[in-house]
Amino acid sequence: MKKVIIFAIILLGIVIITVSVLKKDIKIETLDINNDGKIDLWKYCRGKHLFKEIFDNNFNGTPDFWIFWRGEELLKEVLLDEVKGEKHTHYYKKGEYVVKNGERLLQQEMDIVKTYKRPRRFRVLIYTKKNKTVLEENYTQGYNIPTSISCFEDVGISRTNYDTNHDGKPDRFEYYEFSKLAKVEKDTDFDEKIDEIRELNPETGELEIISQEPASILTQ
Repeated sequence: MKKVIIFAIILLGIVIITVSVLKKDIKIETLDINNDGKIDLWKYCRGKHLFKEIFDNNFNGTPDFWIFWRGEELLKEVLLDEVKGEKHTHYYKKGEYVVKNGERLLQQEMDIVKTYKRPRRFRVLIYTKKNKTVLEENYTQGYNIPTSISCFEDVGISRTNYDTNHDGKPDRFEYYEFSKLAKVEKDTDFDEKIDEIRELNPETGELEIISQEPASILTQ
């Protein structure tokens, strides 16, 4: 009996020391994304490895989105519904979405599969259907709204919308024909109206302005 007690005490001591070491090894980086003087992104690293990100997406001082990583692999994301006061958890396995709020979704039954990839400066969310990419969302570091969204067809990329000022509204639209850029539309003053259009000149191979409002001239 004494041996069991001694062993339990030793084991408890090892656990306490391990937890203490892990806590000391954790580094927290804070960022002010919208430059309002308030922290809205927390990045937790153990050594050089990022394992958790916390976002305040609507900049009201309350965290509302959590992302958990194991190396380059997404494990879990938690979203706060501030209206209902509920948290919604999405689980991933090998970067692919498999569980929502504890309800398992079978891979073979899923029509669209989401896959996360996290390069150094941003992360990419890829939607596939029958092993073909149909949609790709790119997220710049520190933002939880897509910087760009690309649509794909059988012949390749067909359209990409960009949100260059991170306000959640697209302001540059690229259109492709057989995966080659054929047309670009811009909202240069961010009023949700197109004020510049460029189309591909097949003779020169260059995009040329065919329509331009005065507002876009001032912003160039």
